[in-house]
Amino acid sequence: MWIVKNLLRGTLSFRGMGFSIPPSGEYDLDSLGRQVAEGSNQLVVAFEEGYLQNIFKDQGAPLRKGPDIQAGITAGELDDRLLKYKQEFFSEFKVLLGSVGGKEDLDNLKQGIVGDVQEMFDGLKVAKLKLDAERKRIVTDASLSKAEIRARLAFLEQQERDLKANFSKLGRQTSTQNGDDILDKADLLSNI
Repeated sequence: MWIVKNLLRGTLSFRGMGFSIPPSGEYDLDSLGRQVAEGSNQLVVAFEEGYLQNIFKDQGAPLRKGPDIQAGITAGELDDRLLKYKQEFFSEFKVLLGSVGGKEDLDNLKQGIVGDVQEMFDGLKVAKLKLDAERKRIVTDASLSKAEIRARLAFLEQQERDLKANFSKLGRQTSTQNGDDILDKADLLSNI
């Protein structure tokens, strides 16, 4: 038994071999004959390009080329592979960060991110306090007309909404859309 899986979103057709595999579908290549399947250039290319994934191949026979999952791997071999992967990951991580630790680098990065988020949260608190102070100053300023007071208060409310919206989108959105800003400003002016 030699089960493979189609990793594409579309149907994978092997016209020269007379079969196709639906998206995310599986197929037993032994139905073609093991020698025919192993000798097929179409299958070799499909594995090399990452279109097919080997799910199970009995008798531990490795593929000629491409990724596969070997049957019968022992727990010790799995542990060794996992340990090797961890070591490779941390060595690449060290190069990325330009430092010498392993897990310590990851912990330091986490702590740095937590510190940065805390600083932003503190900045948001300070901005809210400044907005509140400005609101109080505007309300008590006798030199402003009622229309000016409403316009300035509306502006401050919009700034506070923008601050909250930007803070809630932090880390989730990479770009802004200026078209919405124009509509918000038009709504703000229409409320005056």
